[in-house]
Amino acid sequence: MCRRAQQNNRHADTGREVTSVWWADPRALQEGDPNRMSIRTIRKIVKFSRPFTMEGVGRVLPAGTYEVVTDEELIEGLSFPVYRRVATMMLAPTQTSNSIEMLTIDPRDLAAAVERDTLAIKGEAGNGNTLACRRTRETSAQA
Repeated sequence: MCRRAQQNNRHADTGREVTSVWWADPRALQEGDPNRMSIRTIRKIVKFSRPFTMEGVGRVLPAGTYEVVTDEELIEGLSFPVYRRVATMMLAPTQTSNSIEMLTIDPRDLAAAVERDTLAIKGEAGNGNTLACRRTRETSAQA
């Protein structure tokens, strides 16, 4: 009989809330048990300003806010806590209905999609500013 355990902490580097979740036999949750295994779950929000694609998803996802869930397991036997990423998932709307699905993604693909979105936004801002500068120069030259 397994039971879900959860602990909320603050991430040492970022200060963000980290939720550690693990499933285990209640007897294995005792401190110092050699069979104890813990998996922590880190949740973050990613915002896309434009529709985007990611490797392995197979479709264009709409612009919006997405929750990204990363599961990490504790590597036992070290003198300090070290976690290894086990899975990264993203909650995304389905194509056909108003429901949400959990997509398994590669964090590098997510980082690349975020970077493309950021560059597209900067490109739009840069074009707008350049156009405004040209209009100002043209107006100054005509006067």
